[in-house]
Amino acid sequence: MEQRLYLVALNMIDGLGSVKINRLIGKFKNAEDIFKADFNELSD
Repeated sequence: MEQRLYLVALNMIDGLGSVKINRLIGKFKNAEDIFKADFNELSD
């Protein structure tokens, strides 16, 4: 259930579409890890 909340939050971010979300999940393995990542990890 918690992962679903993180996915909903990602979908609410302006300019972050499904392609970018899928790329992020491919890199971080799950939506929660995306929110836990620091700026440098996200900008790579």
